[in-house]
Amino acid sequence: MKPILKVLFTFGLSIYLLYGCVSKEVSLPVVPMDNKTGYTDHLKNLITKLTEKNPVICSYKSSVIFDYQDEKTKVKMKGLVNKDCDNNGEVVVLGPFGVVLYNAKYKNGVLEISKDNDTLIVNEKTQNKVSEMIRYIHLLNYPGILPDETFAFREEGDKILFHKDNVTIFTEDFNVKKVIFGKITVVYNVENGKIKEITLIQEDKNRYLRIIFN
Repeated sequence: MKPILKVLFTFGLSIYLLYGCVSKEVSLPVVPMDNKTGYTDHLKNLITKLTEKNPVICSYKSSVIFDYQDEKTKVKMKGLVNKDCDNNGEVVVLGPFGVVLYNAKYKNGVLEISKDNDTLIVNEKTQNKVSEMIRYIHLLNYPGILPDETFAFREEGDKILFHKDNVTIFTEDFNVKKVIFGKITVVYNVENGKIKEITLIQEDKNRYLRIIFN
């Protein structure tokens, strides 16, 4: 329990840092007009290193802690996540003694929800908000995306930023740390090939869902 308590104790600070990192204005890279051959060769080399250091994690079954927050709601829930590499999955919220309070199944793009209304721990409006974020289950892969040769990039020390259209990938020491998909930001904490935390942030709606894997 001590590691979990420590995580929860530092939760407020970590989210503050996440928001600061996400909302800060970022200067996006562009492909240079000169020396395109050298640029492309270097990009290919970077992509190879990223691919080698970030093996895909897309299927897992784990007990988790959900931290959800928006402007009016703040709730922590224990649960389970069961996901396959076809982006089908099941998210279960557990109550006392392991009683299932909320079960969201996402299969072939369809979300099905069942819940125990007699022992509901959060209100209907919050349930709907959480359900909306669960629709982004495909973002719970690690890494959510890797760059290809159509991305522009910029290096700053051991940090590399890749950008294409509405996708921005932030890496450090060739580890994918954060990806912005349009209005959704995904922050990853991966250690030794195992997902420790994934945070989904909808900045335009001021809400986030942080999933801590046990």
